[in-house]
Amino acid sequence: MHKIKFLLQAVPLLLIIFIITVNHGLKYFIDPLALLYVLIFSLSLFSYSEGKAGLRALYRIIFKGNNRKAIKKDILIKMLNNLISYIYIAGVTGLIVGQIMLLNLYPLSKFSTQRHIADSLLALLYSIIINELLIRPIKNSIKN
Repeated sequence: MHKIKFLLQAVPLLLIIFIITVNHGLKYFIDPLALLYVLIFSLSLFSYSEGKAGLRALYRIIFKGNNRKAIKKDILIKMLNNLISYIYIAGVTGLIVGQIMLLNLYPLSKFSTQRHIADSLLALLYSIIINELLIRPIKNSIKN
């Protein structure tokens, strides 16, 4: 049941990425700075709220999935909910920072290209992908 629900969540997102990749190439989805921004910003917010113990628990959850019983279930779900919100916050702030940089670097007369707008949206896309394909399935498997 959980695999079907996961596929129903993941397939539309992967289908959109596939269609754009086929039409325009993979280079439109690769922006390592936006990905690093989302990961570093969200993990720094998470470590600020949960501390070193939270980071250790997150490492155990993601890389050593069978060690989930060492942490209480309700605390673990709360931590993952916090992480999901921090990743979305990082994606939205990455979008805002990208738009501000876009407005400051390029004059409005050269706004005919949408490439720079799409680049600023990648941080938000990365946050959605990380949450929906990595963190939520882990949280759902812990809940049940």
